[in-house]
Amino acid sequence: MISAKVSGGEIAKRRLGQFVGTVKTIGDSQVRVGVPSNLAYPNGTPVILVASVHEFGVPGKVPERPFLRKSITEGSESLNKVNASNLKAVFNQKMQATVGLERLGIKASGLVQQFIRAGNFQSLSPETVKAKGSSKALIDTGLLIQSITHEVVGK
Repeated sequence: MISAKVSGGEIAKRRLGQFVGTVKTIGDSQVRVGVPSNLAYPNGTPVILVASVHEFGVPGKVPERPFLRKSITEGSESLNKVNASNLKAVFNQKMQATVGLERLGIKASGLVQQFIRAGNFQSLSPETVKAKGSSKALIDTGLLIQSITHEVVGK
């Protein structure tokens, strides 16, 4: 007859419990990328209003320039790689889940800023170019691009 003694069961049980808690933290969390609602230009215009007008357009007045949606969609492969790396580090107990979510948010907000700087948008009207003195869409004072940030909610 063969007999065996298994040890370390409590450690494995504790580790599994920690991992389940981590997965729950990640599953209950969201990384949101965008513009805070409390920022405004010197004239009082909310930055989020300007962002929304450009993201969705105004029929007959301002063409859609979807800098948030397109940058995240086009950067999804890069974001997936960061997320996979983060999850591996969390699983191996080399990173807290909340740190991984913050890293993902930093990467995503950086992608949006890069996308705006690249400027691959519908051209501005001649009147707008004349008024602002530049043909660069979405960049005038720099406040919009500087306002792009992220938050982790539900952590």
